[in-house]
Amino acid sequence: MSLRTFVIKQYVNHDDIEHIIGHDILVYIKTAIKHLAILFIFLLIYRLVRLYVDWEIATMIFGVLGLMTYAFFVMRVLNDYFDAMIITERGITILTWNGFLQYKTETVYWENIQSITYEQSGLMDAAWNTGDIIIRLEHDITYPFHHVPQPKKQAAIVAARKEKSYGPSLIDTDRDDEDNGWRDEKFDILVETLGEVIVEYMERKKNR
Repeated sequence: MSLRTFVIKQYVNHDDIEHIIGHDILVYIKTAIKHLAILFIFLLIYRLVRLYVDWEIATMIFGVLGLMTYAFFVMRVLNDYFDAMIITERGITILTWNGFLQYKTETVYWENIQSITYEQSGLMDAAWNTGDIIIRLEHDITYPFHHVPQPKKQAAIVAARKEKSYGPSLIDTDRDDEDNGWRDEKFDILVETLGEVIVEYMERKKNR
């Protein structure tokens, strides 16, 4: 069991997890570049301050700022890592982390899903083969999950799982049940009509 699966099971009450979709590695690269840029700016400011002011407490202040930036970087990476679209037997649960131990779960059941699509926007998505999976319900309500690797493949996995429970085979079964009910009803009417004809014939023969 991976670390992601272990942590997700602590916060999501699902024992029937079949597939987990996470973010693409590009998300972590962007986060790392952003925080490295912030650390570089702090370093430049620190160097400038040390050129003009011989202030020992400046080292402590910028050291604390660097540690805080690193802590925010680690927290952001973990939040992105534990974000997940969770495929279960009953439907889809989207787990989103918004901060330290702050998370939100949204569950959509298979029977309520109208369509499952994916979107790619820009050259970056095309080059890295990343995109968003869009879960669409009635009244144009959508549940997106962003920055997914191989979005076409992942959307196909989700759609195939939906069809497994609520696809054409289930619809065909319902139609067969309806057809059987229609035939039974027609058969009952036919039997009643024949019975009436036989009774009428017997009465006429008796009167003769």
